[in-house]
Order: sequence, then C-alpha cells, then structure tokens
Amino acid sequence: MSYENRDMIDLGNYNKKFDIVYMSSVIEHSPDLRKTFSEISRVANSFYINMFKWKFKTGGVISRYHSKSKHYSTYFNIEELMSLLKEFGSIEQSFISGKSSGVWDFNNEYKNKFEDINRNGKFLTLIGSFK
Repeated sequence: MSYENRDMIDLGNYNKKFDIVYMSSVIEHSPDLRKTFSEISRVANSFYINMFKWKFKTGGVISRYHSKSKHYSTYFNIEELMSLLKEFGSIEQSFISGKSSGVWDFNNEYKNKFEDINRNGKFLTLIGSFK
C-alpha cells in the first residue's frame, strides 16, 4: 500500500490503519499539539514519542512560529504535555535517557534531580496506547 505525504495535523483518511506511530524529535514542531494528538490517535493504536525539547517547571504546550526560520517550536512542560496526551490515551512508559548517563524512569526519585535538563543529549520518551 502506498501512503502520501501528510501534515501531522491532517493525516488523511487512515482511521486506525497503523499499529503504532513513531515520532522522534518532531513533536516539538507541531503547529497545534492538540490537533496532532487527535490525528495520531485517530490513525494509530499506539505511540512511541521521543523528544529533546522539554523542561519540568517551565514551558507549556503552545507552539511558537519562528518566521525567520519558518518553523514551529515548543519547549514542553512535561506534566502539561503528559496531561494533554492522556486525554487521547494512556502512557505506559515514560523515561529519560542519554548517551552516557543511563536511563531514568520519569516517575521515580530522579524526577526532581534532572528538572532542568533539556537539549543536552537527554531524551524524553513516552510510550503508550490510544483509546
């Protein structure tokens, strides 16, 4: 089957055609995160989202458009991002990983220890399923 190129806020007529949607370092460029989650939950049964632009206490879920470089960008607040994603499904795994620093479960004692990490080789990964 052949699929055309689509925008992440308009994925076409592929209702539940995919077992999983994999997004790596792209979700922070969504022009509208709610529409993106709505679309990927409509076309897929589960998700694997990997991102590097995130923070614990600042940021949000609203994208900013950068007219000079012509792209959207968002520094996510992790808790707001996870709350929005939970409206469309459930998060089964959430962890932070890095090249030389191991893997930390987001929900354990390391949460506060790494609160200011972002864009330094540490990736936030969310894995789950949609309703």
